[in-house]
Parts: sequence; C-alpha cells; structure tokens
Amino acid sequence: MGKREKDSYVIQSVASAFQILEAFKGRDPQFGLSELALRLELHKNTAQRLLSTLESRGYVEQDRLTGNYRLGVRTLELAHLYIRKADLLAMAAPALQHIVDECNETTYVAVLREGRAVYVKSAESTHPVRVVSRVGKSFPLHCASVGKVLLAFSDPASQKRLIEGIDFEVLTPYTIKNVEELKADLVKIKEQGYSVSDQEVQEGICGIAVPIFDYTESLVASISITGPSYRFTEERVNELLLPLAKAAAEEMSRRLGFGLRALIRD
Repeated sequence: MGKREKDSYVIQSVASAFQILEAFKGRDPQFGLSELALRLELHKNTAQRLLSTLESRGYVEQDRLTGNYRLGVRTLELAHLYIRKADLLAMAAPALQHIVDECNETTYVAVLREGRAVYVKSAESTHPVRVVSRVGKSFPLHCASVGKVLLAFSDPASQKRLIEGIDFEVLTPYTIKNVEELKADLVKIKEQGYSVSDQEVQEGICGIAVPIFDYTESLVASISITGPSYRFTEERVNELLLPLAKAAAEEMSRRLGFGLRALIRD
C-alpha cells in the first residue's frame, strides 16, 4: 500500500487527537484550552471535544485550579508497557543492517558481561577484506572500542569495579597498557561521546563505538563499526561512519525510552 493510498484512510479527528497529545512533548507541561487550540490551529470547540474525549480515557487530565490540561496517567502506562516489551536485539537487526547498507562495514551491538564486552548482534560487510567475529565473542574492556565505550559510560561505582578487574593484556603495540592511560582515554571518550580502537586489539583493524541508553538513562549496550584500518580514514570516520553509528544508537536509545524520564520531570 503506497503512502497516498494510506493517507486516504486517515481519520482527521483521530489525527487531531494525536496532535494534542504530541503538543505536550515540548518544554510546556500544561496548556489552556485557548492556547492549545491556537497552537494547533484547531477550532476551540473542536479542541474542547477532543480534550474531553482524551480526558474521559485518562490520556489527559485537567488541573481543577487553573483549568489547564496536562498528560494523564494512561499515557505513562502505555509508555511503560512499550518499554517493557522493547527488545534490544530485535530493534538492533534493522539498525545494524542499515549501517552496513550505507558503508559496507561490519557492525555489532555489544553488552557488558562478566567484565568483558560481548557481541550479541551483528551485520556483516560484503567486502572481500572485512572483519568477521561471531556473536558471543568477548573482548577486553581496555582496548576494544565497544569495551572502552561501555566502560566510559558506566556509572562511577561500576566503572571503578570493572577497571580493578582488568589485567591490561597487551595485544598489540598500540594497546593501552596501564590504568593511567585508560582513565585518560575514558575521560576523552565521555567528552566526545564515542570511542576509537585503532589497532589496539589486532593490528590492521580499527573500530568505533557509541553508547546505547534506556529509559532509566542507564547504559545498556554499545554499537560499533569495525573494519580494516586503511578504510577507516579520519575523513571517512568523521563524515560517514560516526554519523551512522550515532544515529543508530540515538534511535535505539529513543525506542528504549531514553529521554522519557526528563520529559516526565519537565
């Protein structure tokens, strides 16, 4: 079914009701009837009927003192239901494949497990020369891009505990060799929002990684793009690979509810 055909099935009153709900996702937690009607370019009587319907179902509620409207408890219940049903691996599959389609480099989602970064989902490049690592393979936190970003964005107590468990195995001449080097790198990663592993795990292999967060604003995973170092030029990393990884991580975080807590606070 094409977009034009789908548009013919749109019920305007339902679309207007969703417009009202979506108006509350900004910085303003409450609106008066007249302000909301003006903002959404709705007739005041239409806005009143829609608000009354939404209020009867618990999706908005009216402040009895000011007469203003705000989101209702039922909206939050639906959000929590969605978050509980969200499946990280299911949503990762199309995100990873999109990255491969755009840059043709192997990409992974990794999680923390027993003090190491473990690949839990992947999409593989079709280049004859490419990185191939099976799902379930684990890497040290001090040198792999996924490991360093998981470490950098862990809460302070977890980060301290994880660092204490690292034995700083030197895999290549470029591997971080001690706590001081690692901590300096983690500060940089936290500031810039991504990590780079340039031949730190294996000579000739480069990787970049960014964090994924959930509705509690906690780190849950990282997404990485990995390939031969000669294809990971500074220009290609900055102009193509990093934007792809960041966009995928941001979308997955959003679908896991990241930002919901701030919206509720506002």
